[in-house]
Formats: sequence, structure tokens, C-alpha cells
Amino acid sequence: MWVKKFILQIKGFDSSDWHEIRFDIDSSVKPDLIGTLTDMSAIEADSVDAVFSSHNIEHLYLHEVALALKAIFRILKPNGNLFMAHRCGFTFKVLTGPTIEQGFKTIVGKKRPQELSTLGNGF
Repeated sequence: MWVKKFILQIKGFDSSDWHEIRFDIDSSVKPDLIGTLTDMSAIEADSVDAVFSSHNIEHLYLHEVALALKAIFRILKPNGNLFMAHRCGFTFKVLTGPTIEQGFKTIVGKKRPQELSTLGNGF
């Protein structure tokens, strides 16, 4: 029997292959769970297969980036993945250190015109 995987959507994901959990700071958009990138305590540890974050990290201060990555790593299942796209001053080089420090083992970055996409593998 095929079982859908769970993905935490922070913003902008759509696929029938996944069970979407909507997470947002704004309760008026009626997310499944409410919280922030730096505080995902509403989400159980090791509970999602992937996190898709589109254009969220640029709203953080540099010192909050490691907190957000730590929160994301905590909720990912073993071998979980982080898919992140952003358009800001956080270059791949700037994000690599905090991403590895939080426990991600494999990091792949792809630069597109005016956008950086990053994939982090959890274990």
C-alpha cells in the first residue's frame, strides 16, 4: 500500500503526492498550525518528511537564521529534506555554515536569476 509522505508547507507548495500541513504566523489565513520560523514548537519532532519554505528566510535577521534551521531540523524525520527558495542577501556561502551546524549533512544550492534555491538533507 502506498502511503503519502508529510510535508510542512511554509508557503507556496502544491502536490497530490504529499499531505500538506499549512504553517503560518498569521491565524487569519487559517493554517493548520500557528508559529514562526524560529519557534516551531507546535510541530512534533521528527514528524515531517520535508519542509518547503519559499521566500521566508529573507524576513529574518542574520542571527535568527540558525534558530530557524534548528527548528526545521528538529521537525524533520530521519532522511527528511528542506527545500528552500529565497531572494535576499543570504548567499549560499552565508547559509552553508548555519545549515551544517544545525545537522544537515548534504546541502545543494542553485542560483537562478535573482533567486537562490537550497536543498538540505537531514541525515
